[in-house]
Amino acid sequence: MKRIKIPKSYTEAKAATAVKYAKETFYDKWIYYWLPVNEALYILDTSHTYIGDAYCSKVVWHAWKKAGVDMDARNFVGNLIAPDELYDSSINRYISGSIKLFGITIASWSIPTYSATSNVVRKMSR
Repeated sequence: MKRIKIPKSYTEAKAATAVKYAKETFYDKWIYYWLPVNEALYILDTSHTYIGDAYCSKVVWHAWKKAGVDMDARNFVGNLIAPDELYDSSINRYISGSIKLFGITIASWSIPTYSATSNVVRKMSR
């Protein structure tokens, strides 16, 4: 089974924009490819705007961000765009709570903390 990651607002035009940007920015130019410790520790520029360095999942994030989709799920250590961030951007997250009185729930709630920006499409393959 293959899992394909696509943004919720996917269009062929957005995909073309993402691919073109990734090719022109990271493939056609000499960009250092490494895992920046400064992003893991929240030091220096943590806005992801600096493209002088890159790593696998950050290239994907930059390309889709250029097409108008933020696939950073903001749930990993520091400010890294880890591969799990891309997958987890498919998952809505909530904080839930309840009030109990003598073991009986009298009120409960759920507050969204993150709205998914992408989907994971599963396809059968041989």
